[in-house]
Amino acid sequence: MTTSAPGSTPPSANDAAFTEQTAASQPATRGRSALGLAAVIVAAVALLPAVLLVLISLIPGMNPVLWLLIVVLPVVGLLGFVALILGIIALVKARPGVSKTLPIVGTALGAFAVLAPVSLVFGWWA
Repeated sequence: MTTSAPGSTPPSANDAAFTEQTAASQPATRGRSALGLAAVIVAAVALLPAVLLVLISLIPGMNPVLWLLIVVLPVVGLLGFVALILGIIALVKARPGVSKTLPIVGTALGAFAVLAPVSLVFGWWA
């Protein structure tokens, strides 16, 4: 036997069914694109070493570190291309209820990661 507070209605068998029905009828939260998230992560991993090398080279006496960009820039370009492809696929295959923010950011970062090394190789001075 269940007791209830004075002045309140006693619980019934229909209350559990009612709460399950209302929980199921609630609108679902907007999902995230897994490919878009992967594109952002790959682009961030691609750009992070190059950005760190440039920041370290700003310290006086550390300019020889810039020679490491010869090794890092091809990796940045390849990983940026992977991030660009992942972002484009995520934008094309986006479901109606899914936010398109991550695929757009991943595509933009991937495009920057591809264009930065290409512009250094085939720039106006080449």
